[in-house]
Amino acid sequence: MFHHRDNHKFTDFLFLKHDWNPEVIEYYFYKVFRNIAFALISLFIPIFLYAEVWYSVFQIMLFFLINEFLFLSAIPFSWKIIEKIWIKHSILIHLPGMIIFSYWMRYLTWDFNADILLIVFLLFCRVVPKSTMWSAEQIFISKNILKKKGSEWSSLARIKIILIIATLISPLIWWIVTYVWWFEMFFNIAIWFMVLAMIPLLLTKDQYFHTDKSPTDIVRYVFKTVPKNFHIAEWSRWCIDSLLWIVWPLFLYIVVQNTLNLGLLTSISALISIVVSYYVWKKIDISWSKKLLTNMTKVYAMIFFIRSIFPNQILIIFFDTINKILDPVMMLPYEKYYYKFIKSNKNILEITIASLFIMELYYFISLLFLVIYFGILEIYNVNITYLSFIFLFVSYGSLTLLMTKISKVKKSKKALFT
Repeated sequence: MFHHRDNHKFTDFLFLKHDWNPEVIEYYFYKVFRNIAFALISLFIPIFLYAEVWYSVFQIMLFFLINEFLFLSAIPFSWKIIEKIWIKHSILIHLPGMIIFSYWMRYLTWDFNADILLIVFLLFCRVVPKSTMWSAEQIFISKNILKKKGSEWSSLARIKIILIIATLISPLIWWIVTYVWWFEMFFNIAIWFMVLAMIPLLLTKDQYFHTDKSPTDIVRYVFKTVPKNFHIAEWSRWCIDSLLWIVWPLFLYIVVQNTLNLGLLTSISALISIVVSYYVWKKIDISWSKKLLTNMTKVYAMIFFIRSIFPNQILIIFFDTINKILDPVMMLPYEKYYYKFIKSNKNILEITIASLFIMELYYFISLLFLVIYFGILEIYNVNITYLSFIFLFVSYGSLTLLMTKISKVKKSKKALFT
């Protein structure tokens, strides 16, 4: 994959040529364990609900809509918890909730209506603490990574590579566990990784955070102050992500009909994007990053559609691999503009919580649309085949073109860090 010299450059990039801030290194280790656990749970929950619990696709979409409603409602209040238990503990507080969620998921039955109270309880345990985690993580990144001028974009690339590595490892674990033990052991393995994720951030002292803002201030800030182009870009970004999070695994399962092959598909297509992220970070600060983002959104939209058209395992591997290659090429320049806007704002709390509220708002809107779409198909007894997904991939894939709006977001005149 690498030449010998390139391999040394890559390891230097990840480990040697780096400011060894203990808190940042601990955060990296936390992210690896945490994302392995969450990739195991989040990526394959739709398949578990479909193949093991026997929920319909409509009911699965309704399950995730409840998830997003709770998440969206909790975010404006998340800063209260951060203020009381501090940043690192606010990051970690979601893990016990996820352990409860993961353990009790196995007790769902085939009857969605009978399960509704258990579903609400489990999703409450999952998302309310998680809303605090997302807010605290954004604050941690802003305070510890983005404020270091000259290295912030390579640091973001490191985080991107770490997340891709976790994405690569988790399907291999899924492949082994479900092939040998099926879903019962699968949840237990995820829980162990969550326990491991708790350890790193407890090794150094916590960071304090204080604000006098109210939840209504956050909501007002979202709709009155955040630029329109930021809304449009994030709408397209998170609508696409919601489709890949929930619908794409179901599409693969319906097409492939085998969890063993599904794990291999995901692993193969993730591997090469690690290399691509390494090379993209070196170009991230140059003047043509806007042109790169514009061109990649066009190509990504086309590949997004093509990879769903042909229900063949080999073609799915090929086009999903191409998609994984394009993702860091597109997202790293996107995140450059995204975090430049975050850094330029004078109030870290407002923009951090506002950006998360915007993310979950568009997740919720997307899932509401998916509930209506699959609800109509269920009412008219339309069988869910790969043809049922084509409309979604075409419409959602075209939204990629709107992600270029992030490059048109105007920065605040007052810098966040002084």
